Amino acid sequence: MEGFLVIGGVLVLVIGLYILTYYLNSKTEVPEGIEPASCSTCNSASCTLRVEDGPIDLEKCETEKLK
Repeated sequence: MEGFLVIGGVLVLVIGLYILTYYLNSKTEVPEGIEPASCSTCNSASCTLRVEDGPIDLEKCETEKLK
């Protein structure tokens, strides 16, 4: 029974750490002098914002927010 509590605690810790780092990364500002990448730069096939003709909504595109 104690093993399940340990596994559950580790799982909650890992998920919490992921959420915290994701949040902190989204709040990090771009350094001065850096030209932001465009959605065509990353070539990630798994990106939910990317479609064949570019992002569906440029307001939600992570790289377009950097401009």
